[in-house]
Amino acid sequence: MLKDNQKHNESVAPNSAFLSELQRALPEFFTADRYNEQGELIAKGGFDLARFERAR
Repeated sequence: MLKDNQKHNESVAPNSAFLSELQRALPEFFTADRYNEQGELIAKGGFDLARFERAR
């Protein structure tokens, strides 16, 4: 049972609608996408949990 739960947790993806709502409400806690010199995406931005926790 524990292994089933762990496998499920590994496959769970973030809820994009919820993340969009969070980004509108708390934009200071999101990082921007990063691109290389050719304009290719090298790191997808997202919620910065560490920054959020420091702000509390």
